[in-house]
Amino acid sequence: MTFSLRELLSTRLAPFLSITVFAAVVRGVYAVQQGDNPFTSFPISDSLVYLHEAGRILDGDFLGREVFTFGGGAFYNYFLALIFLLFGRDNFLAVQLVQHLMGALACGFIYLAAERLYARWVAVTIGLWASLFAPFLFHEGLLLTGAPSVFFLVLSLYLMVGRKEGRSWRSALGAGVFLGLAALARPNLLILAPLYLVWILTDGWPSVLRRAAPYALCAGVVLVVAPVTARNYAAGKDLVLVSAAAGLNLYVGNNARATGLFQLPPELAVYNDANMYSAARRLASQAAGRELLPSEASDYWAGRALEFMASNPSDALKLLARKVLLFWNASEITNIYKFDFFSDYSFLLRGPLQGFGALAPLGLMGLAWILLSGSRDERFIAAAALAVMVSVVIFFVSSRLRLPVAPMLFLTSGFAISRFVELPGPAARLKATASLLAFIVFANVEVGGEVRKVVESDSFTYLQVARKYMKERDYEKALDYLLAALARDMDNPELLVLAGDAARESGDLGAARSFYHRIIADRKKLPPPREFTGALPDRYYMIVYRAFAHLGIISLREGNLAESERYLREAVTRFPIGMEARKYLARTFELQGKLEDALVEYVSYLRLNPGDHRIKDHALMLKDRIEAGEGSGGEGSPGG
Repeated sequence: MTFSLRELLSTRLAPFLSITVFAAVVRGVYAVQQGDNPFTSFPISDSLVYLHEAGRILDGDFLGREVFTFGGGAFYNYFLALIFLLFGRDNFLAVQLVQHLMGALACGFIYLAAERLYARWVAVTIGLWASLFAPFLFHEGLLLTGAPSVFFLVLSLYLMVGRKEGRSWRSALGAGVFLGLAALARPNLLILAPLYLVWILTDGWPSVLRRAAPYALCAGVVLVVAPVTARNYAAGKDLVLVSAAAGLNLYVGNNARATGLFQLPPELAVYNDANMYSAARRLASQAAGRELLPSEASDYWAGRALEFMASNPSDALKLLARKVLLFWNASEITNIYKFDFFSDYSFLLRGPLQGFGALAPLGLMGLAWILLSGSRDERFIAAAALAVMVSVVIFFVSSRLRLPVAPMLFLTSGFAISRFVELPGPAARLKATASLLAFIVFANVEVGGEVRKVVESDSFTYLQVARKYMKERDYEKALDYLLAALARDMDNPELLVLAGDAARESGDLGAARSFYHRIIADRKKLPPPREFTGALPDRYYMIVYRAFAHLGIISLREGNLAESERYLREAVTRFPIGMEARKYLARTFELQGKLEDALVEYVSYLRLNPGDHRIKDHALMLKDRIEAGEGSGGEGSPGG
């Protein structure tokens, strides 16, 4: 069947282009509104890992030296490197614009997929709604894998829902390739590969197994995934399909303290979260008594998770139910960049009909109707949505993990809209409206106080902005953001110690003292001093050390030498290699006339920091004074 250009423009291409352009304009407005957002030029957490790996690739280390353990790195590291190669290194704006373009095209293809299933006006409605969908806008502006995974997934869905005459081995090959690319960005999406295969095998064509389509689909997936598997083996001598993170993620989401969200268990609460995977592998190796490969470490943590489930079946089922509720919840559950923080910069994230809370109820109602009376293609779309849900809730729930379900929900929402307008009378429509209200209630159900606190709190975001300004030495602005964070999480010790640092650096010693005191106020809850083993203690232990050390420094500046000595002794006892506490304890001793004690501390400090020639020269002068019989502290000792 052939079309003239005019016929093509008047049928399918014109709405596709119109929706794509509309979506692009919306994204342009959003990008402009986010211009003052500090995160536009200040990536954090996972984004920094991707940027580091992209830089390594640009520096010539194309394959790397380890298997992929960080989710999405198999695609996103190279995606970033390619953009930086074309538009300049660390050009974050270029990344955001490319991802917004992918998002605009995804909206157009959502329309095309819907147009193959429903009336054109329904497809246009769905396409325009997708163009305004706030989670799409939000994730497209982040240096994370959300936008590419959705884009490639939408392309694969579009090819799978083609009309009979549009289906061929080429469509199946394309669907496999795009699904493979989506899975490199979000490995859990590989769960759709067997579903796609069944989708093709049950197409109703005669002798389907003798046709090329099923083989083409498999070939498409293998064509994309196999090079990553080969790269993993070449780099790490370990047979890993895409990423070796599954086992650890399974344990993070399934342990005695799991809440359904991303929350590191105590044994993995490392001082620097970027070390999570290396710490997990080290702990697994210690348990095994030998150095484990990444895949073996993943198996170890998966075993721990399965052990928890087997030993606590009731708790495991309750946790699974909670994760299902969280998956469909209206809240944007983000653990890095907070949705609410970004919504302060753009009205496009604040509309009541633009969020997941509007899409989920209508999509779920359409999904339920499809399972009762939908076509084969529609039922496979519903099954795909449920498969994505399963692939998330077996681990833990976050907004970016559930984002790929949105394209399926737009399509099932199209079914709900079509069915609603076809209902025979007011009674049937009233019943359907009641069902929709029930799904709205389901999407807004309370999911427990502790989890709700994590969902709604955006203290992490304010903390990261404060770190940015601390790094830039703008301590007053940093303190403003830390106070905003403390308003949301008032007892967070990390926020308190940073607020104390910011206040101290800006000259408000009274406020700094107050923040540090709040950390150590209840001595019974403080971790006891530990024997130093050479490894960095956990984050909280180090925060307590810093609180004591900085209280000692403040007391020294205020001239309260006895109090300064008491705090600094406590700090040194807790962390013997703390250079800052050692140096200021020496200074305190010296001002008290305890010259021999001061010299001992200066020597201990110099063992830790032998390159400090100023302190070295001063220690030599102090030694001369002691040998000369001087017993009182003199002026001229170095401060800090």
